[in-house]
Amino acid sequence: MSSQDRCFIITPIGDDSDPIRRHIEGIIEAAIRPALGAKYDLIVAHKISEPGSITKQIIKEIYADKLAIANLTNKNPNVMYELAFRHSLGKPVIMIAEKGTPLPSDIIMERTIFYQNDAQGVLELRDNIIAAEAKIDFDKERHLLDLIRAVHQIEGIERIRLGSLEPGIITEEFAEAISKLPKMCLHFHLSLQSGCNATLKRMNRRYTSEEYAERCGILRKYFENPALTTDVIVGFPGETEEEFEASRNFVDSIDFYETHIFKYSRREGTKAAVMPDQVSEGKKSARSAEMIEMGEQKRRAYEESFIGKEVEVLVEEEIERNGEIFWTGHTKEYIKIALQSRENLRNCIVKVQIEDALQIIH
Repeated sequence: MSSQDRCFIITPIGDDSDPIRRHIEGIIEAAIRPALGAKYDLIVAHKISEPGSITKQIIKEIYADKLAIANLTNKNPNVMYELAFRHSLGKPVIMIAEKGTPLPSDIIMERTIFYQNDAQGVLELRDNIIAAEAKIDFDKERHLLDLIRAVHQIEGIERIRLGSLEPGIITEEFAEAISKLPKMCLHFHLSLQSGCNATLKRMNRRYTSEEYAERCGILRKYFENPALTTDVIVGFPGETEEEFEASRNFVDSIDFYETHIFKYSRREGTKAAVMPDQVSEGKKSARSAEMIEMGEQKRRAYEESFIGKEVEVLVEEEIERNGEIFWTGHTKEYIKIALQSRENLRNCIVKVQIEDALQIIH
């Protein structure tokens, strides 16, 4: 295994003085880290330093990380929810719980490592985690590609659109395989955060801008004019004018369909919150406005490239626009289109000729 492998620890989040939080921290440092620290980067939700939604970051770790450990002690509802999500992916998870923890019937059938909360018990837990990890056959874990193929075979499902993706998921094999599936949408959202490598490193992102650009190139190799969208943060601690320009120039070079711009916002308890060289709100606003303006130009250019073309629209709802009733829906590139019809077109896929930009709405 490479040093890039990550293990997400599914555990309750509380403040520093919470007894459960202190118990969990003790288990991590005395048992989990000695067992797995040499092979994995151990990730815990309350220590994630990246800005943004903590829920989205947790889901991303559960989805992407090589291994997960779920501490079921106290049967925390959030832990149960995150464990269920991990199980639904078919990805490896080691479950642990303090002895005496009554587990639900649907979990009790799964193998769980119970530990005694004392010095000897922690040593035994360490050894049991090492043994459990050694028995996992990682080659047999279900892959996203297998899931997409399975969904593609379901009658009645006409479109498959992937949401937020880690750039590392996009490989030649993956892109070539999904390009052969007619139900795939040509819309891919790849999280970027910054186009500057120095900033990406401070954010603890696991890719460089060059690697990200390569993944975008792979998608464009196998799909004709796909809609690539992303998220970018401006004003991350330490972002200099030169770093912002590097990020802006990189975003410009990729030609995204849509770029969602966020100003960095401090979140207490994260590493970024105490980093030096915090960027002023004025600079964040100026950089955000510049990025947004560029993004709008890119969006219009991409949408206008469809004028004169026939597209397939999945009709979703009725709206009133300038006193008239329109049906609206999305193309496979996730461009929102308005069309008029006296028929009830809800949930129908119809062919639409885009004559002008007025048919494209937001």
